[in-house]
Amino acid sequence: MNPQVVGILGIGVLLVLMSLGMHIGFAMFVVGVGGMFLLISGKAVLATIATEPYGALANYTLSTIPMFALMGYFAFYAGVTTDIFQAARKWTARLPGGLAMSSVVGCTAFAFCSGSSLASAAVMGQVAIPEMLRYGYDRRLAAGTVAASGTLAALIPPSIILILFGVITEQSVAKLLVGGIIPGLISAAIYMGGIFLIARAYQYEVDPILV
Repeated sequence: MNPQVVGILGIGVLLVLMSLGMHIGFAMFVVGVGGMFLLISGKAVLATIATEPYGALANYTLSTIPMFALMGYFAFYAGVTTDIFQAARKWTARLPGGLAMSSVVGCTAFAFCSGSSLASAAVMGQVAIPEMLRYGYDRRLAAGTVAASGTLAALIPPSIILILFGVITEQSVAKLLVGGIIPGLISAAIYMGGIFLIARAYQYEVDPILV
């Protein structure tokens, strides 16, 4: 069968499977196996399924991922997240929206401890969101600040996403991690600038810690 035709059919089948609610990973697996079966042979499909998953995962670089996750757990249970938030709160307390800004600083600092955006947002959310709601911050601002700041862990090393990207694209993981520091810090500064403008527009007071 013509490869172009198989590719077009595969895209169509993929869209149909995803529209039916199938998980995107399984949908891509089904389409990929089906395309190989049509273009090569059944034996090639079985041989690829038997060896390729192991070959993709048996990479020493990937062993750093559970270590970074473990480091994040140590930081959380040692109370580092609370200390980071309280320290950042004192630094930004005199600015409008200081509590929200301290959440950004806290997420940025915790990103250096764990490479997971989900973990960063979840951990800092437990500390920062109740404080912001307690002092009258809008729920959307409180949740949005933590959700957006949590994504900084995808840029700031140790970043699990950058490690996976480096392994898949066969690029230097060390260079990718170092290259993510400046963009991550710039993103944090942009978030804090946006919070400052929102706080001024909606007339948020300075951080209640000073009152």
